Amino acid sequence: MTTEEPDVPQAACWKRWCVAFALVAATIAVYLPVLQCGFVDYGDPDCVVRPGLVGNALAAAFTSAPRGFWQPLTLLSHAMDFLWFGLNASAHHAVNLAFHGINVLLLFGLLAKMTGSVWRSGFVAALFALHPMNVETVAWIAERETLLCAFFWLLALWAYVAYADRPSLWRYLAVACLVLGAMMSKPVAVTLPFVLLLLDYWPLKRMSTVSFGKLVLEKAPLFVLSLVFSWIALRIQSAAGAIVGGANESLIDRLSYAVVNYVLYIDKAIWPSQLAVLYPMWTTPVLLRSLLICVALLVFVTVVVLRRIGRLPYLAVGWLWYLGVMLPMIGIVLVGWHSMADRFVYIPFIGIFVMVSWGMTDFILEGERFRRLSVVLAVIALLALGWASRVQVGCWRDSASLFRHATEVTFGNYVMHEKLGGELARAGRADEAIAQYSKAIRINSLYLPARVNLARLLFLQGRKVEAFALQTESIGLFPHDAQLMCDAGVMLADSGRRGQAATYLMQALWLDPGLAEAHVRLGALLAAGGKTEEAISHLESAVRLMPESVQARNLLVQVTAARDKAKKR
Repeated sequence: MTTEEPDVPQAACWKRWCVAFALVAATIAVYLPVLQCGFVDYGDPDCVVRPGLVGNALAAAFTSAPRGFWQPLTLLSHAMDFLWFGLNASAHHAVNLAFHGINVLLLFGLLAKMTGSVWRSGFVAALFALHPMNVETVAWIAERETLLCAFFWLLALWAYVAYADRPSLWRYLAVACLVLGAMMSKPVAVTLPFVLLLLDYWPLKRMSTVSFGKLVLEKAPLFVLSLVFSWIALRIQSAAGAIVGGANESLIDRLSYAVVNYVLYIDKAIWPSQLAVLYPMWTTPVLLRSLLICVALLVFVTVVVLRRIGRLPYLAVGWLWYLGVMLPMIGIVLVGWHSMADRFVYIPFIGIFVMVSWGMTDFILEGERFRRLSVVLAVIALLALGWASRVQVGCWRDSASLFRHATEVTFGNYVMHEKLGGELARAGRADEAIAQYSKAIRINSLYLPARVNLARLLFLQGRKVEAFALQTESIGLFPHDAQLMCDAGVMLADSGRRGQAATYLMQALWLDPGLAEAHVRLGALLAAGGKTEEAISHLESAVRLMPESVQARNLLVQVTAARDKAKKR
């Protein structure tokens, strides 16, 4: 263990408590409005456990992978929230806020313990607590995974500091268990063993007494654990269809996106504006000029910090922390519909904050006359970040506010236009919803959710010709989509064109025999046409596939009763 301030071996206890209290107070002051926010219809429905799953939460947590991620501890956390709070959104948000506050204290205590510097550690923790880029992680209930991952991550670092001080098997096992906990909360924790090596250099300075080879060998079991979890994550995401970049983007393009994203995140760290829940995926290759500029910036910073690694080791450790921890999320493997995301920087930005805090302090110590001015500027910066975060929290009060904000601060965000259309449709503002769906399709003509929802809404508005024309066009683009066939059959059935409707519904079931909705509608058509035995067969399939459907059960009872009555005559 090392101390960055040799003249003050350990800061006074009261100073640490004062800083800790100030951090908690500032965090609560900024994030208290989050308790008035509700669930958002983007990620939250997949995470908040429903009543039927609570009794089997343990098995479900370890056997399911919602959104293509295996993270059992996160699912268990959501299950416990539902068990205790039901669908009280404020309580779910309060748990997220509590985890963020704990993470802030863990980070402050960890840095203060490793370095002996209370004020520098406090400034890092304050940046972590108040930076607007972290609002998404705290205000989004679905992001419990990142909060939990950071919680176990920081606890693992605490355990590692204890192990480095007095190595023992039990302390090593404690580190391994906490690393495992971080990975079981969110797979991106696979970079954690790499961070332990960075800490060995600074601030623990173990590399001055233990060879690099031995330190790597010491962490071999943890690196094996990382490889296993990386393999599991890639397999599950591929099976779930969550990895979208491999087939559509070349490796060169994805590496280019990654390089530019590294710089864009730094830009957001310096000036956190235009923040959105989703930044649209890249649609064109990166311009060569932009790529060269970003490469030059990254190489320049890397060379500078490595050349000063002896005198200013925290610069290299902070920079490599950022580059390394960010690697799984930087865009080389494209998962989902986003090019980048605020939530990805929750842990990586700790490295940047360390660089800023220690670097600025060293600069100030070289010029005593700037010390008071620097304190004033630091307070102003934290107040500005806190205010920006509080404003950003307001965007999360409901789904419509969140989606509308995203469409206003980003360009070509077809996913958010479609999501906003859904919220407007549920609010009865059909014309505005149609406009949003149409805009999403104009931006990306192949975005199926917007096509499906627009066709359904047009049909409900009585614009049946337009709806069926759009549905037919969509079927031409996606001829193997069973849900499209089913929707077309429903439209035709409700328009009185039963023969054509049955044809589409049978095609839907040929493509997907497990589509319960198609079984129900086809069963109803067959019953109306007097084909009761075939109708009963389809309705029985519907009840088996969707036992909670009251419509399917009632229809099955009615058709069965009618058949039995006819047999008695």
